[in-house]
Amino acid sequence: MSVDTWIGDWNNNRYRAAEMSYAHLRLGRTLATGAERTHAPLIFGETGASGPGLALLMGLMRTGTTLISVSGGTGGHAKSALTMSVPGI
Repeated sequence: MSVDTWIGDWNNNRYRAAEMSYAHLRLGRTLATGAERTHAPLIFGETGASGPGLALLMGLMRTGTTLISVSGGTGGHAKSALTMSVPGI
């Protein structure tokens, strides 16, 4: 499986930037070369509790394999990730 799109909710503060780099290292070769990275808060602003749902909807609008990773709360204690594949139409 190769992930070609990564949707996250990190908003570029120092803690979340560090989490993104850790996740990138853990993904290794699973993340395709040239994979598109989308940071929902840079598009929509802080979305709060609706962030994971918004990321899921964004993933459903794309074909291919998408990784959705979210961090919960300002302390970043609750984290989740899922991959989803949407076949081409």
